[in-house]
Amino acid sequence: MFIFIFVSLLFLCGRRFTFNSINTRHIAHVKQISDCLKMSPPITFCLFVSLLLPASAVTEECPVQQGNDQNTPPLFARGGKPLAIDVRLIVVHNDLKDRCIVNTSQILTNLTRVNQAENTVIYLKCTFPTPIVIRPDLDPELIPEREVYMLQIIGCSFDKSSIFTITSLAEFKTFIFIGSLINGGFTTSRDVRIDSFRSIVSFVYEDIGYSNESIWTLFDEREAFEKMGEISITNSHWLDLPENISSIFPNLQTLDLPTNGLQVPHPIFPWTQDLLYLPNNLTRTGFMHHHYAKSQSLSIPNDIFRRSMDMRENNITDLSIMYYQYKSSYSNDDMDLAVSAVRRKEMKLKDASLQYGVPKSTLHDHVMAKDDRVLGSRGAITTKGLLPTS
Repeated sequence: MFIFIFVSLLFLCGRRFTFNSINTRHIAHVKQISDCLKMSPPITFCLFVSLLLPASAVTEECPVQQGNDQNTPPLFARGGKPLAIDVRLIVVHNDLKDRCIVNTSQILTNLTRVNQAENTVIYLKCTFPTPIVIRPDLDPELIPEREVYMLQIIGCSFDKSSIFTITSLAEFKTFIFIGSLINGGFTTSRDVRIDSFRSIVSFVYEDIGYSNESIWTLFDEREAFEKMGEISITNSHWLDLPENISSIFPNLQTLDLPTNGLQVPHPIFPWTQDLLYLPNNLTRTGFMHHHYAKSQSLSIPNDIFRRSMDMRENNITDLSIMYYQYKSSYSNDDMDLAVSAVRRKEMKLKDASLQYGVPKSTLHDHVMAKDDRVLGSRGAITTKGLLPTS
């Protein structure tokens, strides 16, 4: 009897089941077998439950390759001293057929060893976009406290449970997800969902084409993520701005939403006039600051988030409802000190611009002007790419 049931399941289904793959067709298969064997309802129920077991009992672990990147220069500094960086490379060799499991212990391997790194980057890459399940360990090891934890996921497809599991491993400051968010997975407690994203200050998401879940579902709309300084979402066709986005991210400085099919932008951005500084009195190193600000022609101090907005390649045809408010990142005293230093030849124009956070072109105008009173204060941080798509 049981051998016949097992063989029939293999013949009718022909694949390994997961929780996300159960549908009405599979239930019909169970009913066919039940009717054929004239099984009682309790036995039929047990048969249906057996379809669920392979998701947790049969699914294999993904082959994982570990490594380190020794060539990444320091990204952050404190008190002028760069933080030693430790970049962990994790490559998941999944295939195109079946999903597999990655245990959190595979991600945290050797992370508990003592070293001098204060900035740890976990770089997780999947060889195929086949869904990956991140499974928490029942007895997790404590990981060391670091100044900055950063998480970067490339080419993977995760459901929300896997996202919350991996982001809860440490207090990540930045989370870059170039992959796909798919529906399914177990329900995660609200506290875990909130806590796993509470420490993130920079969130970047780029959909690689397999998403069927809105990225905003990662954030509880009843909560305020006050530390979030910048959000960048690209190529997501599941993107509708939450009505209360200004309440969810009250201190947001950067909102980049290119190539998302948006039709209506948020009417006001930024909705706060307060600048947001890097956490823990950190500053960006020269390498990081060049990548973050100078490459975009922004002249800002190396300890604040840029105030910018990117709405390129959307379906926005009317920007008349949009009001962008900017705030100068430097004070009048900063301007006076910068102008004085250049005029007295104590500093070069470029050095004074970086030292006092005054845009180079603005500082040049003030230095060359005979009467500073004719020059109005100019914002050091401006919007970029706010162009509608015809």
